Amino acid sequence: MEKVTVKYGNLTFPAEYSETRTGDSSVDKTLIIAKTEQSTALFSGALREIFNFEAERLGEDDYILSDEVPQHFIFTNK
Repeated sequence: MEKVTVKYGNLTFPAEYSETRTGDSSVDKTLIIAKTEQSTALFSGALREIFNFEAERLGEDDYILSDEVPQHFIFTNK
């Protein structure tokens, strides 16, 4: 996992990012954002919603909130 900072609207979040190459030569991307008061207010209960984060490393992909675990929000590329 690579540490990155992502921006959503006017808010910034420290995050962890990884890429995994799949057999069909596509890339699965995962973004993990820690639960804080700010991130929880924004993302809690938004499973399956689409978000577009700004960060140089992420490119132009949209991300879906695919899981919410006790300490993190987990997003995967659409």
